[in-house]
Amino acid sequence: MISTTVDSSDTISTMVTPTPYSERLRLALSERKMSSSALAAALGISAAAVSKVLLGGSKTLSVENHVRAARILGISSEWLAEGDGDMVASAPSAIPAQAAMNSAEMELLQIYRGISPAQQEAMLAMARGLVALTKKR
Repeated sequence: MISTTVDSSDTISTMVTPTPYSERLRLALSERKMSSSALAAALGISAAAVSKVLLGGSKTLSVENHVRAARILGISSEWLAEGDGDMVASAPSAIPAQAAMNSAEMELLQIYRGISPAQQEAMLAMARGLVALTKKR
């Protein structure tokens, strides 16, 4: 954030105020059209944990979740952490924006993570069966 002031002697001062982590995360979510709850589901953490960061109750995500969030959002981890450089990731390990999960995919992941291992196996078997049926047509 850049602010310019003029004092009584007509001296112009420009000051760069760093953008807080919460604002950079909010901007990235907005750019990717992803909700905070969808990001939380993709990270496997509570929506409240992400909301706490967005509201400034917590300064940042954990290191592991920070790196994963940057990859999910297809943004630079350095930009998210410090505000340095461009928002869009240039690293080859980043997931491109078009590869980010949509809300339905996020919901499926959240459901999958919330059920027992036996139910997960059944869900995978059902999905594989649907794919097999689709290929036969």
